Amino acid sequence: MMGGYYNGYSPGTMMNGSGAWGVVMFVIGILLFLMIVAGIVLIFWALTRGTSHKSPGSSATETPLQILDKRYAAGEIDQKEYERIKNDLVS
Repeated sequence: MMGGYYNGYSPGTMMNGSGAWGVVMFVIGILLFLMIVAGIVLIFWALTRGTSHKSPGSSATETPLQILDKRYAAGEIDQKEYERIKNDLVS
């Protein structure tokens, strides 16, 4: 090919026709995406792990008798069980 710029390469064969760089860049892109997602998940986990899942009426300073009273008032235990547990706690 005289007078042209042909030197053995055509625009479509700049990667020797194997497409190896395309595959490498695709894998790097997926790894980068997964790292970003993992970072977001870790940040969310770090921000929420310190929160407690207590009910709004409960307190960290409740005594066992207060907890017992609440359980009895909520109907979780009957009077006989309430009295038995209360006697165990008081004695």
